[in-house]
Amino acid sequence: MTAQLNTLLRLRQYEVDRCQSQLAVALLHEQTLADRLQDLDRQREQQRVELSQLTRQGQLNIDALRLRQRHLQSLTEQRLVLQADFDAAALVTQQQRAALVAADQRRQVVEKLRERLVQEAQIQQQRAEARELEEAWRPKL
Repeated sequence: MTAQLNTLLRLRQYEVDRCQSQLAVALLHEQTLADRLQDLDRQREQQRVELSQLTRQGQLNIDALRLRQRHLQSLTEQRLVLQADFDAAALVTQQQRAALVAADQRRQVVEKLRERLVQEAQIQQQRAEARELEEAWRPKL
C-alpha cells in the first residue's frame, strides 16, 4: 500500500512541479506585456507633449501635426490590443495559480494519508512487540 502511495505522491509532486512551471511561464508573459504597455504609455505621452509643443508655436506645421496625431492614434490602437492581450494573460495567470493551489492540496492529502498509514503501521508494530513481550514473560503452565 505504501508503495502505491509513494507512486501517487511522486505523481502529485510532478503535477505540482508542472503547475509551478506553467505559472512561471504565465507570469513572465504577463510581465512582458505589462512592460510593453508601459513602453506604449511612455510613447503616447511623448507624442502628446510633442503635439502640445507644436500647437504652442506661433506657426503651425500642419503636416507635422497630422503626423503626430496619426502616430498617437496608432499607439492608442496598439495599446487597446495589447491591453486585451494583457487582460487575457492575467486571467491565464490567475487560472495557473488556482491550478497550482489545487495540485498542492492534492499532494498534501496524499502526504497526510501516507503519514497516517506509516503511523498506523508503527502502532501495530509496537502492539505486536508488546504482545510478544507479554507472551515471553507469562508463566508457562
